[in-house]
Amino acid sequence: MDIPFLGPTNINDVSSFLSRSTPITLIPIPEPSASLAETVDPWFVDSQSHEMVGIIDACLHNFHDVQRAQAMFTRLRTRIGSAALTTRIYNNFIEVYCQMATREPNRKMLWHDEAWALYNILETEVDGVQPSPKTYALILEMLV
Repeated sequence: MDIPFLGPTNINDVSSFLSRSTPITLIPIPEPSASLAETVDPWFVDSQSHEMVGIIDACLHNFHDVQRAQAMFTRLRTRIGSAALTTRIYNNFIEVYCQMATREPNRKMLWHDEAWALYNILETEVDGVQPSPKTYALILEMLV
């Protein structure tokens, strides 16, 4: 058998390679901590926070359940050391609030106030999250 990038090979070489035993590495399961770490680890989000972000995204999709998303977001913000708080989540809420203001003209001021409140949180970095260019674009779009 001739493999162009490997050169001439014997069929026995290939079969011996395929029949070799695969080593298995066992990694211990991390022990649950009593409380979240005080420092935020941006690479590893705890499972509960990750689930909350998923629920928030599902609730905000097509305005399915904005009130539930708000409640989950409030709970997520109170979790100490949650790395799940990102600018993307804040921007999603600001965007939904602006769209809700268009959909519900009688509650336009309420939705704009909610968007401004989140924008102020980003600007003051209360939650340790900074605004992004998209944040500014959403706020400018709301003003138009």
